[in-house]
Amino acid sequence: MSELFETKKPNILDKMDKTWVGVLVGLLVPVFSYFVIYLVIYSHLEFSYFFEISRMKNTAPGIIRTMVFANLPIFLLGNIMKRFLFCKGIFISSILYILIMLAINYL
Repeated sequence: MSELFETKKPNILDKMDKTWVGVLVGLLVPVFSYFVIYLVIYSHLEFSYFFEISRMKNTAPGIIRTMVFANLPIFLLGNIMKRFLFCKGIFISSILYILIMLAINYL
């Protein structure tokens, strides 16, 4: 009889299924990928020079697009694990980055 009234203890993945956590992760992962792009591809340049180049109007959209691409595996993993609020947050932050990219590209 006590089996009917037992409650399932929430694990860390259940606690992470919040929109604000997804937004936070979705904003931080592209920043991390920016540094990975620098270390893997442009490590022969000084970071300040790479930063200046990445701020230029013709290179910024491409770098932002590559940065946001890093959100895709996390979004898919969250979707497979049925953490839909987390995925919603990642989607929102990806849209924010894409809007910034479009604003730089067309304004």
